[in-house]
Amino acid sequence: MPPLLDSPKADPPRPGSTPAAVFAGGVVGTSARLLVDLLLPHPPGAFPVGTLLINVAGAFALGFLVSRVPRTRARLRAFLGTGALGSFTTFSAVTVALLQVSASDGAIYLALTLVLGFGGAAAGLRMGRPR
Repeated sequence: MPPLLDSPKADPPRPGSTPAAVFAGGVVGTSARLLVDLLLPHPPGAFPVGTLLINVAGAFALGFLVSRVPRTRARLRAFLGTGALGSFTTFSAVTVALLQVSASDGAIYLALTLVLGFGGAAAGLRMGRPR
């Protein structure tokens, strides 16, 4: 599979275009995160399934993005990676979730986050690699 939206020419950033791409991606990613949080809410103390799914899906998507979208597509990478995926997945949500669950659930949640997150990123990298 060829790189996503590959172009032999570089994607030279215009002044202000990269921050605008990150901002626009942030709007998309934050909106998607809100949607998942509304569909899979978890009150304080409950196991944060939604946050776990968000971060694993985001790790996979970022791995795929890094493998598939060429560096020459700087604005696209900024929009998708830093903007959309950066706002979709957040370390602060993991930290707050850990502080709100019991110690045993926290240990399970942290282990699942790390193992599934690394697994998701590795799968995304592998699946995104041009063949």
